[in-house]
Amino acid sequence: MRKVILVGVVMTLSACAAPFGWVKDGGDEAEFERDKARCIYEAAAATRDYSSVRQMDLAHLCMQARGYRKVPLPSR
Repeated sequence: MRKVILVGVVMTLSACAAPFGWVKDGGDEAEFERDKARCIYEAAAATRDYSSVRQMDLAHLCMQARGYRKVPLPSR
């Protein structure tokens, strides 16, 4: 349940900012999904007593540590 809430909070907070995506040279969709899930899990475990913004920050840092870059999505 906690993970579902975190994903919902992250998605809600992300909606307030410019849309972005993650890219990694040589990465594929399956690897991305595994890395994203692991980073969300680790951020939630590390920040049980902190705000969801801190969880999102840690998840982003985790993705960067795994070789991903945050890039703006093209406007529609």
